[in-house]
Amino acid sequence: MQSIELKSTTRIPVLDFTKGFLVITMVAYHTLNYFLDGYHILYAYIGYVTQAFIFYSGFVSGTVYFNKLIANKKLVYKRLIVRGCKIILLFFVLNLLIHALFQKNFGNQDLGLHLFLDNITTVFLTGSDKIARFAILLPIGYVLLLSPVLISLHRYKYYAFTIIIVFWLLADVMDVRGFFNLNCILTGIAGVFGGLIYNDQYKRLSIKPLRFAAVAIVLFFLIVFIPFYSDPRSHYISYFLYIIVIVYNMHLLCSFLNPAGLLIRQVLKFGQYSLYLYLAQIFILQIIKKILGFNLSSVSVIHFLLFIFVTLILVGLCYLTDFLRNRFTLMDKIYRFVFA
Repeated sequence: MQSIELKSTTRIPVLDFTKGFLVITMVAYHTLNYFLDGYHILYAYIGYVTQAFIFYSGFVSGTVYFNKLIANKKLVYKRLIVRGCKIILLFFVLNLLIHALFQKNFGNQDLGLHLFLDNITTVFLTGSDKIARFAILLPIGYVLLLSPVLISLHRYKYYAFTIIIVFWLLADVMDVRGFFNLNCILTGIAGVFGGLIYNDQYKRLSIKPLRFAAVAIVLFFLIVFIPFYSDPRSHYISYFLYIIVIVYNMHLLCSFLNPAGLLIRQVLKFGQYSLYLYLAQIFILQIIKKILGFNLSSVSVIHFLLFIFVTLILVGLCYLTDFLRNRFTLMDKIYRFVFA
């Protein structure tokens, strides 16, 4: 595994690679959502990705931004707060537009502006992935707003991380299910403290026995737990552990790969544009859904072809965006204003 140290003008391959992998997984997840009727075991394998995005947003705060505190604490805190506000505003504007323009979604569920506005308190407090579109943006924004306070508590990171684990254990034992926003925010907070712990322990986290253990745990989930026992999302602890070992193994895998390789470059590019592509892939799938207008009752080669098609469009979109940002200063400023 790699230590995460930031220079102001460089990107960090291990972070971009992990975010890029999550983007690709999200494309697969949403392809199933749009073109598959009912539940399939594949959801158990890749359904972790929604909360993983939130966890990793917190993780980046606990690693990258914590490492920048020495240079300029006020600037780092301002950056986190501004970015959090921008993501919340982006969520709000997108939902206003979508609910104003469309009365029904592709599942024939009600949208309409009145639905969003009548439930706006619920959406912003407890959360609702049934009413709001791009629902994970809101808790990501909240986590970023909380990050300055959480980072300032870095001395208590082990205690805080343990408290969250104990809380989830108790919730599992008592079969208590939390609200959408609460669950997501707790995952993000765990990500912040997890990032702080990573900063403190990355050398110990790189020892061979731990690497082998992480690979073994992932294999256990993939070969035993999911096919023979349960969807990891059924329990807070299994869900969180699954996210942790996926992220750990992506960090580990990146350290063995050549970042100059063709496929790896595309994954890194996806990581660079992760928020932008998260939104783009949903709009692309919506358009394809409207054109094709079908659902399949089982997973087939058509789903695989759709996944490849959307992924290739995203690759092209990355390079088109690069070109426009490099060619036109205004385009670069717009991109940075919205997504940076």
